[in-house]
Amino acid sequence: MRAWEHEEMEGKQKVLSGFFQSDTEKIHLIVGSDEFHLYNFQDAVQSLAVQKQEHRVFRYEIREKEHSRHFLFRWLWETVHGQGYLGFGTWPEAVGNDPHLLMQLQLLVKKDIRPLEIRFLEAIRFISRKLEPDQRLILSIVPRTDLQDPVFVDFFRFLLRMLPSKTKLLIGQMSKDVLAMQADFSPSNRLMVEEDGDKGARRVSEHYAAIARKGGPEVGIMEVLTCLVHPVNLDCLSAVIGKPVDVLKNILLSPDLSELVEPVGGDFFRLRYPRLTLPTQAEEKPCDSIVHDAVNAFEKFLSDGKSPYPFALYHSQGLFRLEDPEVVASQTLAWWRLKMDMGAGEICEEELAHAVKLMGEDSDNRRVDLLLAQAEVREGANRNREALEVLDPAVELLRRSGRTPQLQLALELKGRALFSLREMESAGKALDASLNLAREMGKIDLVADLCSQLGYLYFSRTMLQEAERFYRESLEGYRRYSEEDERGGKTGEAAQWSNLGHTFYARGDFKKAAEYHRKALDLFESAGDRAAAANQWGCLGHTFFGETRFEEAIEAYERAAQLEEELGEPRKAVQRLASVGHSFYAQRKVDLAIQSFKGALERYRDLGDPEGEAAQI
Repeated sequence: MRAWEHEEMEGKQKVLSGFFQSDTEKIHLIVGSDEFHLYNFQDAVQSLAVQKQEHRVFRYEIREKEHSRHFLFRWLWETVHGQGYLGFGTWPEAVGNDPHLLMQLQLLVKKDIRPLEIRFLEAIRFISRKLEPDQRLILSIVPRTDLQDPVFVDFFRFLLRMLPSKTKLLIGQMSKDVLAMQADFSPSNRLMVEEDGDKGARRVSEHYAAIARKGGPEVGIMEVLTCLVHPVNLDCLSAVIGKPVDVLKNILLSPDLSELVEPVGGDFFRLRYPRLTLPTQAEEKPCDSIVHDAVNAFEKFLSDGKSPYPFALYHSQGLFRLEDPEVVASQTLAWWRLKMDMGAGEICEEELAHAVKLMGEDSDNRRVDLLLAQAEVREGANRNREALEVLDPAVELLRRSGRTPQLQLALELKGRALFSLREMESAGKALDASLNLAREMGKIDLVADLCSQLGYLYFSRTMLQEAERFYRESLEGYRRYSEEDERGGKTGEAAQWSNLGHTFYARGDFKKAAEYHRKALDLFESAGDRAAAANQWGCLGHTFFGETRFEEAIEAYERAAQLEEELGEPRKAVQRLASVGHSFYAQRKVDLAIQSFKGALERYRDLGDPEGEAAQI
């Protein structure tokens, strides 16, 4: 680099250093004429920010042919697990080895059902709270694809509005990308990055063209990396290309490919400059065939029990690009539950919608299976009205087809959705019809579960006699089921004792309620279910309180709190501390009550829980 170019580059980096330190500026665009200079400059700026150590830097990408649900889930995952973090030390060290924060982040992936945009921003908000007054959290976003869709303007405006304090967006853009072309988007905070003659970019393009002319295994490797666009592991490359892993690794690490391909952790490789590396037109392996082979490879990895991330994500991206209705439907149905368990419910729904659209009206059975899966995803996300939209046609198709197990499930899902919408009469009819089918099928555990659901429905309507009847039938069902599955049966039995405890508590029969919660506690403890045991201690505290046995109530609340602290559930534990305060207050021990309430208040403040804090004031 010539001296004047070096000075110019240092000047631009100085501008960005000032942006990082600013208390008011939230966004800066880096606009490049080509990938080569854009990536290199943005990497240099990231390194500069990291070296200062007062900043926390995360790097995120948007890749070619990615659905927004894919890259947002990837951003969330990389944030929670520290994979996008650039800095010194380990990720736990970067967040102060705070187990509560790490637990909060984990819950955003697997337990939170809010939209991915909100979950990602919540993760950023949690991390930003750990910043010192002079520290900044920098989100560096690198597009590895042409960003032409105007929806990205709205998306980044939304991010900008919702960013917590001391958090900044550093966004790379090619000069023709949508944000760079939007004159009113960050108009004053823009840096142009280019080199006279674009020599680096031209060299990369010419190198790739030379590889393509030369032929050989390098061309096949480049073609797979170009078609798949995301990082590809050696086993997948081997499955698609048909060459041994060690041979492929030697080629990938050879000088011929060093400027075109880069390792990205483990045995994964990808293109360095995807926009500069145009695909070849080799006829023997068009992209759809490569994607199909890769999807099969990812399915095998999942079947073999490999870690679901990132293979489930890449499997999903491949399905979005395939147009074979049967392949897409069968693969989607095979793996949507695993993706749901990862916290990727929104990805599942998009996959299922894609499969339904491809399937059309050609196969009622496949269509029904897809609709039922859609309903489960929507019901699990508490989008019950939308779940009913797909359940109603599914029920009609199933009534005609005579597929009893599927009809039973559809009616159960319909009942649960209607219950959540508080349409109790209709919910009861659907669940009752589902229960009748379960009885016909002779499924003891299913009958017991549905009886429990109906018991809760009647409990919610304060029809306590009916609730008790269904809970007792469920209890007997789980006792019989214990002969087939002892652990499952005992857990179900414990849950029904607990439900009966709630029912008798609602009747004001605190003695019976305590007896039943004690039975549930004993069963949960024998099963080693400490979370459920903690809950039963809390229930016992309430029943003792109802009987004015305040000392026993305090002991039960404290036992619950101790378990919940050990289980990493501090909010629940603090609620128990507040209940201890109420128990003291009920005995007119005002000083002890105030002490408990103050303790709860301080804990809520430490946890950043304003609602809990307000309840103690």
